[in-house]
Amino acid sequence: LIAPLLSVVWGSFVTEQGFTFNLISQLFSNQQFVPQWRPEDFNWIRSSPDAGIIEIWGIELGVILNSVVMALMTTIISVILGTSFAFLIARYEFVGKGILRTILLFPMLSTPFIGAMGIKWFMGPYGLLNNWAYAFFEIFGLVWTRIEFRGIAAIVLVQGLSLFSLVYLNAYSSFMGIDPSLEEQAENLGARGFQLFRTVTLPLAMPGIQAGAILTFILSIEDLGTPIVYANDPQAQRTLAYQVFDSIAAESGSINPLGPAIGMLLLVF
Repeated sequence: LIAPLLSVVWGSFVTEQGFTFNLISQLFSNQQFVPQWRPEDFNWIRSSPDAGIIEIWGIELGVILNSVVMALMTTIISVILGTSFAFLIARYEFVGKGILRTILLFPMLSTPFIGAMGIKWFMGPYGLLNNWAYAFFEIFGLVWTRIEFRGIAAIVLVQGLSLFSLVYLNAYSSFMGIDPSLEEQAENLGARGFQLFRTVTLPLAMPGIQAGAILTFILSIEDLGTPIVYANDPQAQRTLAYQVFDSIAAESGSINPLGPAIGMLLLVF
């Protein structure tokens, strides 16, 4: 494990000409990796050429910041979903609880490419959700504007729905491991409802939530399957993981010299 990682670091600084920082400097001087932002780069809602479709894109920040923002947004979505479901399963009894517990593990069983393709079709402009919404609005004589996720926004959506199970499992273990007497003492002192959750339950469960969040961030920023599925959108290609893949796939039998430098940057994050 260590030797391949060291070889990537070595290849980032040592070339045929000897030790150099040229590869790293090329990355940070490359407009694709660190662009000079334009107002249109922040236009994340666009009208599609197809009538009646609104496209939601990610904000274009360049390869490096795209990857970091993508991983952070995925982590936030996963923490919200995973923690909410974990608290629900750990503290409440309701009909269908066993079924829901099983369903919450499904995202972990889905392979990256299959999960990304499934969500892409399901939530596409003519996918099941948009078709249902269109039919529902048509009943009342209204017109539904179809919504399509593209680029970084699509990757965040797919990863958020695929990786939240990691947070759920860790948070669930933390909620179940909390000593009930601590919450009972807080209730005796007047804590109720959300105040009890915010001041006692959530801080005690935070180690598990943080562990799940870190795993989610790592798997998100290194994910290659989802950017490949959405590779027809140029913005989806502007992630560190895809650029590492592209440096290998671009030339048969050889690796682009920038590949190890991009890989090392990804390793640092």
